[in-house]
Amino acid sequence: MIYTSYFAKVKDLPKSIVPIAICGKSPDWWDGLEYKTLAPKWEFFKLWKYENRDNEYYIINYYNKVLCRLRPDGVVQQLQELAGGKDKDIALICYEKPGEFCHRNIVREWLKEFGYEVEEYVFLKDALKKLLEEPPMYVGETLMAFDKTGEAE
Repeated sequence: MIYTSYFAKVKDLPKSIVPIAICGKSPDWWDGLEYKTLAPKWEFFKLWKYENRDNEYYIINYYNKVLCRLRPDGVVQQLQELAGGKDKDIALICYEKPGEFCHRNIVREWLKEFGYEVEEYVFLKDALKKLLEEPPMYVGETLMAFDKTGEAE
């Protein structure tokens, strides 16, 4: 299985999951595996980060300058080799928290388009906290979730 996650939680991943950083520059403390092939190119990343914050611009450039030049099966094979074999679970690591814009989300969806199972790793503690903040409501036998405005989703 391939997961995605972020540096702030990497120490909490199960030991059976091999974390691999896919960012342009890992934190100074990171001494783990890196796979720079999936890192955003500095030319469009710096424009996005420091000038326009236009996510559509970022996605287009990431696809055109990174993903379109790669074969998903080749990427997965290289990640598996880096992790130590096909039987290893992998977590693609970057900086942003779940729900924040990040290229690992683009990579996850790209790999899923080609039939790979890829999910954001859900930490039980975080899931329980979210559940306590926004508890579901049962109506009869139906579970209803409500957004912050109180409207049923």
